[in-house]
This record gives sequence, structure tokens and C-alpha cells, in this order.
Amino acid sequence: MKYDDRTKPGFYKTRMEVIDGTKGVDFIAGQPPHFTQVWLLEVKDFREYQAELDAELKAGTLVLEVVQKAVHTCAGLYLAACGKHELIPADLRAAALRPPQWKLVLFLQQDPLPDSPHEQTNKKAVHNRVVQRQDIAKKLRAKLKPLGIGSELAELDHLPKNAGWMVTSA
Repeated sequence: MKYDDRTKPGFYKTRMEVIDGTKGVDFIAGQPPHFTQVWLLEVKDFREYQAELDAELKAGTLVLEVVQKAVHTCAGLYLAACGKHELIPADLRAAALRPPQWKLVLFLQQDPLPDSPHEQTNKKAVHNRVVQRQDIAKKLRAKLKPLGIGSELAELDHLPKNAGWMVTSA
């Protein structure tokens, strides 16, 4: 389900967004009716915005925002369950009270690396991208693991094998 949908009156828009500073992930996914695992999906598209991504990573704002969205979404689902809000499906409300196994997936899309005629330049660019993404994943894990929320970093071309679902580019 699209959680932070602002175009129609869902739970996030009518109950959570009205609280200043509250954030929500883009999508919630899981296998009804038991929702033994609930996936919190956040999509960040930085294609053509590498400088902005670099600035957010340097300032630490990207990881902080994603962590806040995950925590606020879990809190929102818990409150929806306690209040029996009909805008969240009953089986998802029940899962929020159990609790299920929570997993955040950050889809971070970046431009493909430019191809250089120099093999060493290409290897360095790939290495730098891998290190950058590993650093993001490590910071997310460090902040979310103590809360019982697993995390993964993904791209459209490299989805987690155990996801059981797919993403297509719009």
C-alpha cells in the first residue's frame, strides 16, 4: 500500500501528517493475512542529482530522514492498531501489535557511472560508489537495529533476492 499518499485521504494524510514534523515511508508491503514480515519501502531518486546526494550524505540528513520515516511509520501503524482505524487493513493493524519482523528497504537510485576509456578510472569510480553505498547501509543498520528494524539498501537493478516482490520504474 502507498502509505504517505497525499492525493487521497488515507491514514497517513488524515491522521499522521497533521502532526507537524511527522514523516512516513512511501510504501508498506507484506504478505496478508499474517504479515509475519512488514517491509517499509522508501524511494529516493537521485538520478541527475549526485551533488545533492553527496551534500545530504556529508550532512547526514539522508540517513536521518529515512530513519525518522521508518520510526514514525511504525509508530503510526501501532497507533492505528490501538485505535482500530479502518483506514489501515485489519490484518496489518493486528501485525503492528504482535509485532512482526520489520524491514526497511531504501531504494536509492543513482545515475549509472560514466564510462571512461581508462580502466583504472572506471575501477575507482565503481569502488567509490560501492563504498558510498556500503556506508549508507551501515549507518542505517546501526540506527535501526537497536529498534528491531532490519534494513537494506537497494536499486531497481539489484533487488534483495528474498523480497518476493518487484519494483518497476514509472
